[in-house]
Amino acid sequence: DLAENVDELWGQSFSMGSIAGMVNIGTTGMGAGMAHAPVCPDGVERYVFISAPHIAIGDRGEVGKCYRPGRAGTNAACGALL
Repeated sequence: DLAENVDELWGQSFSMGSIAGMVNIGTTGMGAGMAHAPVCPDGVERYVFISAPHIAIGDRGEVGKCYRPGRAGTNAACGALL
């Protein structure tokens, strides 16, 4: 999980998500996210913004297919974007 990897690398994080890799939270949402982000031990606030598409590519290159732990076979990724 990306959020877990970020936490392992940089410490506690605050994650905000949206669909299609677009930041569509607006000024109020961005301000709220920044107000909830943890302050580093040195008292400084640091932010990393990562944007990525909300789609899966299966092990065999199938667009829109993913393999979920505990589920047999392939599953469909986000139907809203496909």
